[in-house]
Amino acid sequence: TDLVDQLLPAGRQLKTDAHSSVEMVLAEKPGKLFLHLINLSGQTQNSYMDAVTMGPLNLSVSGKFVSATSREMKIPLPVTHKNDHTQFILPTLKEYDVIELKNM
Repeated sequence: TDLVDQLLPAGRQLKTDAHSSVEMVLAEKPGKLFLHLINLSGQTQNSYMDAVTMGPLNLSVSGKFVSATSREMKIPLPVTHKNDHTQFILPTLKEYDVIELKNM
């Protein structure tokens, strides 16, 4: 990861304290950014069990967004801004969630 950090002149686009078994994917559409969070904690090699519920998760995304909304929980997530990042907390992650971020 040190090498990756050195190769990114503007730094990481996404920062979090989530467990490494949470897969995250950013997808952009005009005026919006979608952060997909997939909880893979129930998957081990060829076995599949219920995912372990996680949270709260601290997330920071590059860019300035006016709002963040959890589609799974159907709640707005309060946002703060630090430098060029938007920060918010996802209270709970079960199996999957999508956070919709709207541009300023």
